[in-house]
Amino acid sequence: LQGSFEAGFKAHYYYADHLHRLGAKLLRECNFREAKMRMGQARDQLDKSGKLCHDGYFAPGVAHGFRLRTWHADDYLTGVLAYQDGYDLWQQRKPEEALALFQHADEVLGKLRTPQNRRPAADSEEAKMLAEVRRMINFLEGAGIRPAAEPETE
Repeated sequence: LQGSFEAGFKAHYYYADHLHRLGAKLLRECNFREAKMRMGQARDQLDKSGKLCHDGYFAPGVAHGFRLRTWHADDYLTGVLAYQDGYDLWQQRKPEEALALFQHADEVLGKLRTPQNRRPAADSEEAKMLAEVRRMINFLEGAGIRPAAEPETE
């Protein structure tokens, strides 16, 4: 990196790191919607830092692992929010819409991989959430419920 590109890269990279840490803190506090927003902002900042690198020279070496953690957390939050919205709809006696959201959560959470491209460990939060999502899907499908075409979201 030359001249002000390095300063610009570092500014976006460290701001992304700050937003990611804030998102992780919000996730631990179960503030999922705010955490997802911060993780998305972190991903955007990370993408901006990568655009400042000549031919992607600096980004893969420095930001690649961080980028994977950010995307992983963002996908995990998407799945958690879909599950929570589905559970709320199930409680409101709207099982068709709930099933559609549970299936969306299953799709998102089923694709999660660690930075080493492995599935999350069986005792991880991600695996436990996926098991709960699949339990709800099996329950609703076992009751003969068919998913709605377009689930309601808040």
